[in-house]
Amino acid sequence: MDTINSTTEHSGMRDKLGELKSRGLSKVHDVQQVLSSRTAVVKSNVQRSMTTANRSVRDEVGNRVTQIQSSMHTKPALWAGVAAGTGFALGLAGRFASSRRQHRPMIDIVVVEAY
Repeated sequence: MDTINSTTEHSGMRDKLGELKSRGLSKVHDVQQVLSSRTAVVKSNVQRSMTTANRSVRDEVGNRVTQIQSSMHTKPALWAGVAAGTGFALGLAGRFASSRRQHRPMIDIVVVEAY
């Protein structure tokens, strides 16, 4: 009689565990569905805002380029000075870097020890 009671107790526990397992899996499935739907909404919102931001940046850059081009036509001496100054600065920086590279002490011997 003890074996019958223990068998029914084990069977009852298995049923409870099976029920808990199925409830847990259904909860996980529900959470996955909610997450996938929310992720889709967030992705579409981000994509929409990025498109809007890109468009506004593109428009702003276009306006700025137009302003600079018109400034180049109305003030050519200014832009010639900017170009000459930039060329001078780049040349000076190149000379400085070259002289630093030539005067830098180099190591003649490298010793690598291994045990």
